Amino acid sequence: MSICRFSIICSNNKKRTRNNDESPVEASIRDRILKQVAESGVDTVLLPLNFMNAHWCCVAIKVQAKRIIYYDLLNQAPYMNAANAIATHLKISGLQEYDVIPQNNRIQFDAYSCGVYVCWMSICQVIPEPPLDMSATSMTRRRFEQLYEVDFSLWKHPH
Repeated sequence: MSICRFSIICSNNKKRTRNNDESPVEASIRDRILKQVAESGVDTVLLPLNFMNAHWCCVAIKVQAKRIIYYDLLNQAPYMNAANAIATHLKISGLQEYDVIPQNNRIQFDAYSCGVYVCWMSICQVIPEPPLDMSATSMTRRRFEQLYEVDFSLWKHPH
């Protein structure tokens, strides 16, 4: 049985620029991610990225495959550059044997569904199933499916 770890959400206040010397990942988050990667049985570590409370991207670390995958479903250079900087920083900081790979396989069709896309892309990284229909006509259904999963899980396992 493989295990997936969902790391702390990384909130980035700005898109990366060429002149930025700051580390793209806080040390505490980086250390937590590296610890999760080293855990026995962990196959995937997910790191959702939030930019200015307006856009979501994701970095997925596939432990067995030794790959750090990153994607922005709008495929915009500033977000891809920021996600690449985070993925590369993780590689340099302890995952040297991992390949850093951009994913551009599903393109978001609007300016507001990035969170839904990131959730479903994360699910696809963890559960190998046939690709989901993520077209404009299916987004309402995907939103309700996510709402049902969250609501049902909370109802079934109240805290």
